[in-house]
Amino acid sequence: MPGAPAGAEVKLHYDTDREVDVGHVLYTRTGRGYLVVGARQQRRGKHAGRWHLTAIVLTNTELLAWYTEHGDENGTSHPLYWYKRG
Repeated sequence: MPGAPAGAEVKLHYDTDREVDVGHVLYTRTGRGYLVVGARQQRRGKHAGRWHLTAIVLTNTELLAWYTEHGDENGTSHPLYWYKRG
């Protein structure tokens, strides 16, 4: 099953101890990138601390351009690992 096409808006759940904010990028081992356009951290419940993100799927060229402009000096990029679905 292929993922959403470049330019699509997607919803992601992301578990990390790091701060995630609008303008940050998530990236996968395959080179797929997601530009965060909305971020909310869950405060209560079973998954407290989980991030609920809205992101735009980036092309490889857009991801490379983002890194060229921003780098990762301020911790604004985050690795994304997928959980296996049951």
